[in-house]
Amino acid sequence: MIETEESSGFGFITFGELENRHKSRPPRDSRANDVEWSSFHERLRGCPDIYDSFPCIFYIEVDNAIACRFFAVPDRLFVDDKVYQWAWAGALYTEDAYRGKGLATRLVRGMEKTLHERNIGWGGVFSNDIALAIYRKLGFTIPGFAPRYLMMKTIRPLLEYHLGKRKIVKVFDGFYRTLAKAFSPALIVRAYGKYEMEIVDADGLSALLQSTRLHHAQRYHFDSSAERLRWKIGKRSDMSICTVREKKRGRHIGYFITKTRPITEPFGGKYKDFMLMTMMDYGVCSDRADGLGILVSQAVGFFMKSNAEVFELITTAGTEKRIDWSTGLVKAGRGMSFKYSIPSTWNFEEDSKCLTSWELNHFSADAFAFY
Repeated sequence: MIETEESSGFGFITFGELENRHKSRPPRDSRANDVEWSSFHERLRGCPDIYDSFPCIFYIEVDNAIACRFFAVPDRLFVDDKVYQWAWAGALYTEDAYRGKGLATRLVRGMEKTLHERNIGWGGVFSNDIALAIYRKLGFTIPGFAPRYLMMKTIRPLLEYHLGKRKIVKVFDGFYRTLAKAFSPALIVRAYGKYEMEIVDADGLSALLQSTRLHHAQRYHFDSSAERLRWKIGKRSDMSICTVREKKRGRHIGYFITKTRPITEPFGGKYKDFMLMTMMDYGVCSDRADGLGILVSQAVGFFMKSNAEVFELITTAGTEKRIDWSTGLVKAGRGMSFKYSIPSTWNFEEDSKCLTSWELNHFSADAFAFY
């Protein structure tokens, strides 16, 4: 049975109800058609953290149609020796005709109340300034922005945005490409000198995670089990899974996962028409301080030998200087915003308000990055 609050038009659908939509159909949703709802349902069915009573769709209904809605994905938050239920919220969408009427605020309040009553915390990433202002007004904790690191083989997209498609762009870009190519061997040698990388499938990654234990440098981190990663990766052909180990002793350093795709729509609202490789996820198998740095260097070496033109990494680990200039990456822009709201009974300590206490990257934080 779909639950609603008649006075506010707020409602939500649990996963169990979504499984039985033929018995209890949701209101009309002009943006999330049957194909999108079915796709979301199929993805959730394979999630190792899903359960029937998990509220996965929240909405505001006006005239028997969805005017504003959220999708949510379950996760588990690990803090010391405790495990908490968590929900990641996707992008909040409001129909054009209903914007500016306070529906988004009502939806967020209803979603927060519903989740907290079920002892579930929730968070979200990649919010714009308008959305963050709403969350801040509602009392959400906003630790900040996980930094974005970039490396570029070409500056053509950047120059075309600022200068247009002029001949001078080709000249400057050619000069930059020459310099990048000159430094490429040094980065590749640094990556593969003492370590070796192997491209594996999901089974290979599962075997690694079952034979070793991941080291989490930050206190607050999310489900990084082999089952969760396998679900996220699915059958996508644009992702590569790589494991890294020492050449001499054969000891594993960890793994990283990249996603390579063409950017045809403005990236960051500005740049387009280039191949982007994103280091979506990583896991360090040892407690050595330079573990992440080694994985990033390996990923950079992998990028330099690929057809990708821009490399991207978003992570909170770099805020503790685990990523330095020797990897060849530079900070660019604000990166990924992070906000959350937790039940009052959780009694988290003050360090939970500090960004560096959370282990965040594309895979751990952005539950919808793999859709």
